[in-house]
Amino acid sequence: HDFKIPPTRIIGDRTATPFTSSQAAASGEGLSAPPADVDGNPKVPAELKGLMHEKTSRDWYKLMFQNRDLAGRQDVYSLVNWMQESMAEAIKTNLDERRKREARHAQSHNDDGGPSASPAFYDAEEQEFAFLDNQIHIFSTCAYELCRQISTHCVERGRLMAYLWHSMSSFMTEMRERNLHLMHELSVVDELKAELEQKAWGHNEEVRSAHEKNLHTVGNIRQAFISMSVDQAVLQSEKEKLEKWKKENEHINYREMIRELKEELVHLKHELSETKGNLAMKEQEFKQSEAKLHKMTQARRELTDKLAMTETKMLQLTPRIPRRYGELQHELKYDQILALDEALSMKMNIDSIMGLLLDTKLGPYLKFFGYLANNPYATYGKLTEVLHNQDWAELEKHVDAFTVQIAGNMLHHGVEMEKVATLLVGRDQDNKDLSKIGHKIIGLYASSANDPEKIEQLKNALMHANMSTVDRFKEAQSQVTDIKKHEAARDRYVEKLESEKKEYEDSVKEKMERRQAHKKKNMFEKFVEKEHGSHFIAFGTGLDVPRCFKYSGKIKNRSLGKKETESLVKEIWAAKKVWDEGKPERTRMEVYISVFLGDKYQELEQAELADNAYNFVNGLKIHSYDADCELFLKILLGHVTEEVYVALQDTQDELLQTMINTDKQLHNNSETGRIPKKDMSRLIETFFKAKTTLRISELQDSIEKQQPGKSTIEYKKLFEEDECFNQGPFLEEVKDQALAERLEYLQELETAFYRYSDSEHQLAEDGARKAFKLVDPDMSKEKLKFSLEKVYATTERLTKDHKVDVQEAMERLQKCVIGKGNRFKQFAKLAKLTLQGTKNPFAK
Repeated sequence: HDFKIPPTRIIGDRTATPFTSSQAAASGEGLSAPPADVDGNPKVPAELKGLMHEKTSRDWYKLMFQNRDLAGRQDVYSLVNWMQESMAEAIKTNLDERRKREARHAQSHNDDGGPSASPAFYDAEEQEFAFLDNQIHIFSTCAYELCRQISTHCVERGRLMAYLWHSMSSFMTEMRERNLHLMHELSVVDELKAELEQKAWGHNEEVRSAHEKNLHTVGNIRQAFISMSVDQAVLQSEKEKLEKWKKENEHINYREMIRELKEELVHLKHELSETKGNLAMKEQEFKQSEAKLHKMTQARRELTDKLAMTETKMLQLTPRIPRRYGELQHELKYDQILALDEALSMKMNIDSIMGLLLDTKLGPYLKFFGYLANNPYATYGKLTEVLHNQDWAELEKHVDAFTVQIAGNMLHHGVEMEKVATLLVGRDQDNKDLSKIGHKIIGLYASSANDPEKIEQLKNALMHANMSTVDRFKEAQSQVTDIKKHEAARDRYVEKLESEKKEYEDSVKEKMERRQAHKKKNMFEKFVEKEHGSHFIAFGTGLDVPRCFKYSGKIKNRSLGKKETESLVKEIWAAKKVWDEGKPERTRMEVYISVFLGDKYQELEQAELADNAYNFVNGLKIHSYDADCELFLKILLGHVTEEVYVALQDTQDELLQTMINTDKQLHNNSETGRIPKKDMSRLIETFFKAKTTLRISELQDSIEKQQPGKSTIEYKKLFEEDECFNQGPFLEEVKDQALAERLEYLQELETAFYRYSDSEHQLAEDGARKAFKLVDPDMSKEKLKFSLEKVYATTERLTKDHKVDVQEAMERLQKCVIGKGNRFKQFAKLAKLTLQGTKNPFAK
């Protein structure tokens, strides 16, 4: 099915529910081909190609589910895929609209020099409601299509579920309409509030202007009276001038003018009191509006909470906790678990299921399961009756002779008549269809038919799996609660241990730093630690300087490339293997490197020889991110012994040989170069059994990274290198983990040694034993004895008088291959199983 378009979207004016259109698609009612023109060609526009036309409503339909068979699990998977894609598209559209709205709001803000006139809040709310409508449409489409699928099994159940969803969606639509109405009222209140604030501001300005004018007038009068009382002489002079002025202006009535001014003042005071009253009324109205707005906001919040609660209840309507089969959970395969789940979902009797699981006689006849499923005559009841009466003549009238022969053979071998009927018809006595599960569970535990303990275990597992969904949910909740309690207790304990560990490590670190300060570094360590520019400062020509490094002055830094550096590393290892053959012990690398470089560049002058030597060591430092270069540099500096390299190569060879042996066992002693991914994961877990789960997971991830998306792994390609000697992610991870695990083990041992040493850092035999057991509790007696002999450099029987300096003990341990676990013993066991002819030694 194509789920890029909603399964029941209609192109046209009429909107139909997905349930109705799906039924129409299944029955073909009301749908026809598009109308034709005079020549008989269909009149279909380009955008309506492939659509169906309904004659009654004259609408165009694109039908997405036209399968008339019973709905299956694949239909559900397809519907889930469509729903996820539609939701992703809806979310993307909502985000795009939100960005456009924010851009418009910012543009409006810039154009007007201030905030936009239209409230951005309500625009956002309307956009969110549009997004909610789109979600409801998608969920409605899925719900009604799911109803259609359920109705293919049970029409009444499908109708009931459709009615429930329709009621729920109607309630959600009503909530949305009420919310929209509230939003509209809020916008009206905001507009009214803005208008009232504008009017109040205008009245305040008028009152303020009149008040300032009155104050100015009163001030002038007061100033005039003050001036008149200050200087009587001036007043008299002014009085004379006034009398003179009166005589000159006898026609002017000053009393009338003062009276008019007083009346105007009274009028202004009256207007001021009226303005104050109006302002008080407006403030009262504003408070009422605020109260109304608060009530509306509260109502909106309550509706939003109700909507959220409704959505939560919808999600909790059908919780699904997987069935668990107790101790048998890990024995059953995925398809067998699905078959048992299907049987329990069909309400099959547990005794009937156990009868099929423990059957020992139907195994050879499983290929005839459901042989008569399409025969209208052959029902469970009729076939059982005929077999009970042994009416073979009646049976031959309705089925072929071959079926009669099969039924006779099964009865002859002691198969019960009811099971014969179930096998041939594919249904049980309750007419339940067993076609999807019968061949998977019949005889699954036939080998345990005579084992009462196994039968009881099987019955208990089925009864446990048959618990109701509510009981399974409660059990899961109880398990989660117990796990949380254990985790909380564990976290408290771990926190306490980490605190104690940190205090102890700080003290040990201080001791180690004091001791390291007195340790003398060799010339190679000093060279590597120093940051070099365009030139190196040579070691000089002293007696302690190796021959190929003897030089005085500066040497140009050529920044040797990785390919050239690793090529020299491989040449040195190959030559050193030949050099060390027949010798009692291996030559130290800092000594042999001068021998090798001297032989390789024997025709060069000393300056050119030193140039190659210094640039090679610097190249190791530059490319130490590579596991091979890093390991060689550590061996050269004396941090790691050569035995680590040899052990790592042996591990790599053993791992490859294990993969080859597994390949042969899985393919009838034929080497194909491929191993299924599932078997490869088991091989890695078994071969590296001593590793942590996290590191095993990292190894498996590196295989997936190197060969992504493959169901079978070409294991030989995991060990290949490119032209620059770069290994794949898997082999790099193997080497990096080996070095990291060794370093971690030695650091833990050093910390433990300091813990059990005395104030002089002397480690007694008893303290060494405790330290080894603390770091590796599973250490065997043989390995402990070997490690103690290396620490004390003796094979004699150890006593309490034996003591060794901690730093000296660590230097001795670095010269041997040690670590946690016992992987080599496990590999020997696997090799023995392979030689004995075990099909797959890693299957268990």
